[in-house]
Amino acid sequence: MDGVVRISSSPGFRRERGDLRARDPREAVAITHAVEKLMIEGTRLGHPWTSAVRQSPLPGLRELRPRGGRSRHRVLYRQIPGGFELLAIAREAQSNRRAFNAALQRAAARAADSDRRLTT
Repeated sequence: MDGVVRISSSPGFRRERGDLRARDPREAVAITHAVEKLMIEGTRLGHPWTSAVRQSPLPGLRELRPRGGRSRHRVLYRQIPGGFELLAIAREAQSNRRAFNAALQRAAARAADSDRRLTT
């Protein structure tokens, strides 16, 4: 993908971002910067800003790593035709595995909802 790519986000992701903005504005800004970097770099964006999620219930799920991995939060996303879809905000897996796994489940459910909307 060359140039600025399209980014869409699930309603659940937008709620989580709003909640994070209220709780921790600095982390919310870091997430915004990481998403902007994804918009500009697209699939060229690599480590340490993004990586594949291991043991994901959703094939192709990736994590966007604000501050090059130094953030407590991750954005779970996937590539879709023409861009990327932001699905969930997760806690960093090493610091809170239970919260990260819950975010994986939310991301998978939101992707399934998005897929259903596209096929109906």
